[in-house]
Amino acid sequence: TEYLCAADLHIFQLGKVGSNAIARQLEGRYPGKVLHLHWLTDLALAYPRSPLSYPEVLHWRKPGRLRVISAVREVVSRVLAGYLEFLDSIEGCSPEEMTAEKVLENINTSFWSDAATILRWFDHAYFCGLDVYATPFSHEAGHVVIEHPQLSLFLYRQENLQGLDGALGQFLGLDEFRLGRDNTGAQKKYAAAYAALKQHFVVP
Repeated sequence: TEYLCAADLHIFQLGKVGSNAIARQLEGRYPGKVLHLHWLTDLALAYPRSPLSYPEVLHWRKPGRLRVISAVREVVSRVLAGYLEFLDSIEGCSPEEMTAEKVLENINTSFWSDAATILRWFDHAYFCGLDVYATPFSHEAGHVVIEHPQLSLFLYRQENLQGLDGALGQFLGLDEFRLGRDNTGAQKKYAAAYAALKQHFVVP
């Protein structure tokens, strides 16, 4: 609980948007404490001995400027990537047998509910009334920094992440910050199925 409340950098964003690549580069370099999660339930799973919920962590954290990194991603590709990651985690679902055809048989039934979940992710407003849609987003830059009385938010577009080393480094106060590639679909056992799915999937 003490660690959670002292964390001055939160990587709080959807999965499958590059958060692991950022967290990996911060290991041993970032001088503060980092909290990394995608959904509110992640906090209870990663820190089961703490009684605090995420909104309570934001409320009880120590004084000082909180930095938060979040991301957006084109919705269809995010749904497909998340769906394959979910299937890969199910016991008995062999990646070798995970063909695009088998995935297509099932994904149509959940596509719209999955897309709605992704589109509603920012509804929490960071539990401080921060409406990301109220701030213009620079499509050219691929990111925006939103200053709020309770936090400073670096919001980036996943498709631009590989070109944001300098911007992220500046936001974090780290010189020569360089991002690697981590947890990508091409590295997964289901890479062949994912590639085929991206070629043939049609939004229902």
